[in-house]
Amino acid sequence: MIGIGKWQFSVNTIFFKGNAVLEIIDNNGKYGFNAEIPGMKKTPSYFISEIKENGNTLKVKGGSDMLPGKEVEVVANFEGNTCNGYINAPFFGKIMINNGKKIG
Repeated sequence: MIGIGKWQFSVNTIFFKGNAVLEIIDNNGKYGFNAEIPGMKKTPSYFISEIKENGNTLKVKGGSDMLPGKEVEVVANFEGNTCNGYINAPFFGKIMINNGKKIG
């Protein structure tokens, strides 16, 4: 499994600016994800429709109740303790993930 651990990312969008933490866990051989976004009392519910691994790259597709009927794609490349990639989400477009750092 790729990217297991806690990762911190700097986020800069019109809706949120600051650091977010994503924890990627091994849930009995399946990927699990927990997000921590400062200032949000409750992380929106989400579902995962597809996960693909290719070398050091993890590609995840899914959606959220916040964006009914829309798909979000996350592509993350892990190299040691760093992570780079992007999130492609409706209304936001492509949000680059740069200099993500493993924190746990």
